[in-house]
Amino acid sequence: MKRYVLVVALWVGCGTLLLAQKVTLGALREINPLMIGVNANMTSCPDPQNNPKLIQAIKTLGVKTIRYPGGTIGNYWDWDTGWIDTSIPDSVMIRWVVTQGIREQETRYTIEKFASLVQQTQTSPVFMLNMLSKDLGHSIRNLKKAEALGLDIKYIELGNELYFDLPLPRTVYPTPEEYGQTCQRWIEALKKEFPDARFAVVGTTMRRHDRQKDWTNRVLAHCPLADAVTFHKYSPSSLDGRQERVRISAGSEGLADHTTASRTRPDSFATHQDWERVLLQDAKAQANMWITTRNNVLTYQKMKLKKDLPLWATEFNMRDDHSLVLDSWAQALILSIYYFEFLEAGVEITNVHNLIGDLFGQIYTRDVRKKPGVGSLYELTAGGIATALFAEATTDMTAGAPLQFSSNMLLENDRGETIEGVRGWYFENEKGEKKMVLVNFGNEPFKCSFREFSGKKKVEIYSDDLAHHPAGFSSLKNISTTCRRTLEMPPFSVAMVHWGNKEL
Repeated sequence: MKRYVLVVALWVGCGTLLLAQKVTLGALREINPLMIGVNANMTSCPDPQNNPKLIQAIKTLGVKTIRYPGGTIGNYWDWDTGWIDTSIPDSVMIRWVVTQGIREQETRYTIEKFASLVQQTQTSPVFMLNMLSKDLGHSIRNLKKAEALGLDIKYIELGNELYFDLPLPRTVYPTPEEYGQTCQRWIEALKKEFPDARFAVVGTTMRRHDRQKDWTNRVLAHCPLADAVTFHKYSPSSLDGRQERVRISAGSEGLADHTTASRTRPDSFATHQDWERVLLQDAKAQANMWITTRNNVLTYQKMKLKKDLPLWATEFNMRDDHSLVLDSWAQALILSIYYFEFLEAGVEITNVHNLIGDLFGQIYTRDVRKKPGVGSLYELTAGGIATALFAEATTDMTAGAPLQFSSNMLLENDRGETIEGVRGWYFENEKGEKKMVLVNFGNEPFKCSFREFSGKKKVEIYSDDLAHHPAGFSSLKNISTTCRRTLEMPPFSVAMVHWGNKEL
């Protein structure tokens, strides 16, 4: 007698009963449990170490490293005073530092203050050295001071974005070869003082000027002692299909070129944000965001490194200064794509830009522009929520692998490009603890089968409308549950899965 299996789609409410997709593991690889960190240009925040609400917010963020003194300002930093080097004339300084009047501020962000901040938040420092206006002795002296204050000297960056065609970097390092030679000398000297430290040289994919062409490999050819290469990436939200400008200058990274948009706003919408609110309901417009972000992150491959070195992504974020997407749940999913791609690439440390601030803050402070209904002070922004979830997933974990699905949604953008609708990573450690983070980027629910993974699992699922601007986890839709075999994820959701612990 023949047996037949009949598959029937059962209607439940207004939808169908979902078929659970089997989840399996890709190749297991080593990960850095200190991978998730934050850039911390704190020039707008006096005495952050004395702000208990900020300290608690950083603990909630869960990052493992904090970058000091920050990005571009680090190229002009006087570590002895904890502020901008007053010997540098405005004429050779990057424009935004001059126009914001940072030099004239009376605030100071000293090593002592930073050490207190790091110790209270139980994080590790990433030090970015001034190789433009200060000498090697200045850096050694101040790193020794940091060490005496109890800080680990583990991660050291040799300058910041020195490839830009700006007066001071171009004068000090006319070619990447000269920068590489200087890095080699500095690393030789610094390793004698800090033998456990790892050193990253500045990398880039830019090719606008002869000085930039194949910059990274030309640097590494003269600096064999380098342990890593830095990679910075900002990306427009691309909701209307806009792509990043080709002609990038310092400070304009990630800004969009309006001529590349795949959609044009109708006159019927009073403002661009009104139109964006409608676009956030459109599946192809949603895919514009996910795919543009993925493609932009993958530009690190254009460096075509001849030496196998890990990347340090010490600055990255979405860049869309006046968009509804800024601080929305859509931005949380955009940052999730960054983290998934960094995991795939084996990035050693990540420092999202920035801890606080108007355009990039991970934490709402008085520096963040006020929006209707947004923003209890010191709650996490949408970007901060994404960072916190990936920090939670990787904390104390030593190995990880991408999740693979027996079947997946394919999301298509305006240009016909596609991306998988669900992504996830698995993590484990020697204690038998296991975690997963999964993200559903699609506008339909997705059901996972965990039959390959035994044990009762604790699950937290967070979701929201893409246009909503959350302030902390409590402002999100949340499902707390346990599962053994199957898990259904709502549209636009992030799931944290824990198991292997004795309490489960």
